[in-house]
Amino acid sequence: MPYRNLCLAINVTPTAVIQVKPGIGDVINLPFIRAIAAATPGGAVTFFAPPSSAAKELLAAEPRVATAIYFEHFGSELRRGINLIRLVALMRRQSPSAIWILDRTIRPALAAALAGIPERIGIGLGAQNRFITNPGIGQDHFHEHPIDWLRAPPAEMRVPLTSTEPDLPSPAPILAIARKFDAHARPWLVLGVGASHPDKDWSDHAWIEFLAGLHSPGTIFLIGGPANNARAENLI
Repeated sequence: MPYRNLCLAINVTPTAVIQVKPGIGDVINLPFIRAIAAATPGGAVTFFAPPSSAAKELLAAEPRVATAIYFEHFGSELRRGINLIRLVALMRRQSPSAIWILDRTIRPALAAALAGIPERIGIGLGAQNRFITNPGIGQDHFHEHPIDWLRAPPAEMRVPLTSTEPDLPSPAPILAIARKFDAHARPWLVLGVGASHPDKDWSDHAWIEFLAGLHSPGTIFLIGGPANNARAENLI
């Protein structure tokens, strides 16, 4: 059996990637994931992410991700400590030989070190630098955009990164949704209502003003979670 097929069969890959952000948008760091996977034996990685990211559903059709594993990251100080212990256990169970940390956060790097993962590649800003095995980027990059942070480790490890465009392959559920609304006029404009933090969200007044100013020959969709239903109906 080829090495890649063996890795997929037992849901273990020699390389893992972890991101800790809760949003769907943070999962779509696909160019970085694909570049890392292409440089690893077997051509696929294990991807760790919080359940709120919907990584399993979003990456179901992505061949470079062998398996997505959910872990909890946020909460009180006590909860974060418990989550850290559980993450260490998850990492030990998967036992990758290398892990890439797509964030400047300390805890994933600490968990990887406690799990005994020999190669821990991270951005290295702040205290994270104590727990990674690559040099990381300088503190003078602290205020740069996260995408610029993410460019640095592949360059440092000589992993080719040809693009930063997500180009997400559409899994079956997304194609089913497309068929469901196929009768609606195109082009489709899709707007996400709500945000991961209240400070990032607009007021209803701002939304109404924005929506009233849109002039689209197609169909405008408002999307969000169950908590956004009443607000979306009101805006409509």
